[in-house]
Amino acid sequence: MKKNLLLSLGTGVLLSLSFPPLEIGFLAYFALIPFFILLEDKNYKEAIRWGYLTGLFMNIGTLYWINWATVPGAIGAIIYLPIYFLLYALIHTFLRKRLGEKYLYICIPFLWTGIEFLRSLGVLGFPWNSLAYTQSYYLSLIQYVSFTSVYGVSFWVATLNVIILLIIKNHANFRKVVTYFIVLILLLLIPWLYGAWVLPNQASFVIMTKISAPLLIKFRTNSAKSDSKQIITGTKKWSLCKLSLCDTAISLALSGTLKETIFFPGEKLPSPNSRLSKKSFNKGNVSVNGTLSPNGTRCILW
Repeated sequence: MKKNLLLSLGTGVLLSLSFPPLEIGFLAYFALIPFFILLEDKNYKEAIRWGYLTGLFMNIGTLYWINWATVPGAIGAIIYLPIYFLLYALIHTFLRKRLGEKYLYICIPFLWTGIEFLRSLGVLGFPWNSLAYTQSYYLSLIQYVSFTSVYGVSFWVATLNVIILLIIKNHANFRKVVTYFIVLILLLLIPWLYGAWVLPNQASFVIMTKISAPLLIKFRTNSAKSDSKQIITGTKKWSLCKLSLCDTAISLALSGTLKETIFFPGEKLPSPNSRLSKKSFNKGNVSVNGTLSPNGTRCILW
């Protein structure tokens, strides 16, 4: 019982720490392993119990912020969403009993991604806790997302978990360990090489985050190698400050100070009909969808 609880809690904590704003998304590469080990010898009843509990731990750590908008909504989401962990655990156990471990490992990435897709559907759809979002800070590793969507990244993260688990389980077999380790390296190297090819050589990013006060913009200019920082203080409400921050960042992009600009506002930027868009975007110097403009400036809305 104690071991099961620790394994369940381990996955919940590791997954919670993998998501932004913490920049340690690499924890997701092995966060599911305790959960997989937990399910190895469970019957259906036990899989339901531990699947739900693991999902509960994870959702408590990732969905607490809903409480800032609505306490009942936060409680409802935290109680409801672990059902998908329960469903995964149930199907995982079924496949283990029917197919055996050898073929189960092949199925795991497909099953995990399928459950994530299912969770995004319907009136109660909730896609924001997908494994893909743990990789938000690793832009060079996830550029293939333009072809696969976020589910491709989730599939990739789930596959990394499977490969690392196989390395652990076959630690006494040198040949298998070397084989799985080579596969692991390739799974990391190929996306990175593609990202290095797709992204500009000297990408410059603007990261807008609401810390509290003051608000911080980080950016890299064309001429400076080190990051520059601009602090914007004020007593305005966040919605107004956000607009001010966007104005400032876009002005820097339009002036050529920033070679490439990516906004992470935490909320959607103003619509194309807003004052901000009319003021900045209609000048034709900055493109909205990532296409390079004539002066080489690129503006990506996140």
